[in-house]
Amino acid sequence: MTSLTKEKYLSTLKSELFKLNFVSEDKFDSILSYFHDVDVIGFDIDFTLLLYNKKNMTRLIYESLCQFLIEHKQYPKKICYSDNKEFVDSFSCKNIVIDFKRGNALKLRKDKSILKAYHGKKELTKEEINSIYEKASFPDFQIGSLYTKDFYLNIDSFQPQNLAIFLVCVDLFDKGELNAIKEYEDIIKHIIDGMNFNYNIKSFEDFSTFGYYFPEIYKHPELYLYKYNCEELLDKLRKKGKKLFFATNSNYSYSHYILEHVLGEKYHDYFDLCFYKSCKPGFFLDPKQANPKCFFYNDQTEISCTEMNDDIYKKISEGNKILTGGSYILVEHYFQKMLNKKDLKCVFVGDNIMGDCVVPAKLDDWESVFIYDDINLDFIGENPDNYQKAFEAEDEKDKYENTFSLYFEQKCCLFALPNVEGFKYIID
Repeated sequence: MTSLTKEKYLSTLKSELFKLNFVSEDKFDSILSYFHDVDVIGFDIDFTLLLYNKKNMTRLIYESLCQFLIEHKQYPKKICYSDNKEFVDSFSCKNIVIDFKRGNALKLRKDKSILKAYHGKKELTKEEINSIYEKASFPDFQIGSLYTKDFYLNIDSFQPQNLAIFLVCVDLFDKGELNAIKEYEDIIKHIIDGMNFNYNIKSFEDFSTFGYYFPEIYKHPELYLYKYNCEELLDKLRKKGKKLFFATNSNYSYSHYILEHVLGEKYHDYFDLCFYKSCKPGFFLDPKQANPKCFFYNDQTEISCTEMNDDIYKKISEGNKILTGGSYILVEHYFQKMLNKKDLKCVFVGDNIMGDCVVPAKLDDWESVFIYDDINLDFIGENPDNYQKAFEAEDEKDKYENTFSLYFEQKCCLFALPNVEGFKYIID
């Protein structure tokens, strides 16, 4: 990020968040004052602390899904990236509703009216949209219901290429070239199978040989991971007295490898607690109901998720802070003991609004920050890796339309930033 003044950053951010209907102008300053008093900040890792080269990631994610579909579901090689490069790059989008009954992709406004729609690679006219969806209603997508009987919400940062590959396959199906499927819904089912095959990182320990995605990250991390001054940010937060932890759903072998590549071999020193395989959003649910487990990584000793006794606290304080599983209760109890303070202010920061933001924001004394890389801060300059071109609004009034604003209205998010570096401007 270009060096700039705090005043310039905050004034531009305030304007953009207001246009997006994320934060009202009259609440902006009070939210900033909240951050000054925050005790604990937790981070997701992927697309939050770690930044990826989107251009290269687009290709890798798309090609790894294609490889699964070709080798496991008998799809034709016509779906490959090399045959669809321009289209795939333009359709690398999240927060798009896939209508898998009709083979369409929909960009919704805040009020759930349709801003743009595509059937396969063809953009639908307003007349076609009105004809197809005159009486349609769209569900309120919530945790656990991103896949309904008619629609699939493409929301995660690892999922943008689901949209492109779905629409490429719709075109081939319409031409009678997908003999392996009987209806559009089969395509999305196979894509989800491919995601599970490539990304189910909780089912293994050695990531370097699992699926078609992770081996490429292992061989060529420099192609996919950006090195930037995250260390400077974490140092500044710690000097401000903030206690830091991370909670990732990825396992130790993968997270350790990429964190070490970006932050160096002593990356654990920046954090007071490190949770792997955290199973968010379950990490932020009542442990008595969610029944999570937690283990010390080094010796696999199981500990309670509902309390932290003196022995566990001592063990973590002495450096055994690498855990698998876990619960927000452990976070609260650990820092309450450390700070000798009962009422903590905690914030969790992540790029997945469902998995990282909605649930923690419902807890007492917790808030969430959404990392949304489509926030346009003009002093950063246009990001050539930020695609989304297919669904760009033609009218200025629609430029800032999105469905994420509903979560801010429902108080599932306190704030949003284009990337975590913004913390060095909002915490001072």
